[in-house]
Amino acid sequence: MPANFLTARHNASFDLTESGLFTLAPQTMQVVRALKRDVRLRAFFPSGRNAQAADLLRRYADLSRHLRYELIDPDQEPDTAQKYGVTA
Repeated sequence: MPANFLTARHNASFDLTESGLFTLAPQTMQVVRALKRDVRLRAFFPSGRNAQAADLLRRYADLSRHLRYELIDPDQEPDTAQKYGVTA
């Protein structure tokens, strides 16, 4: 049970690619951690193509309690996509 408690409270990810392809830049981490106001990101992706975006946004949100994100499928929510001028 203690191991489950630790993993539930501490989310970690590791980039094992040789080039560090999925590693957040130190500058990005610094900016996100320094947020003093709430920031909300809206990302528009069709449902079958949002896995990488969801992972990236989750890693950003893990860095700051001020960052929240929302994934929106423009095919499922065309009115929302139109409201924000998303066409493709």
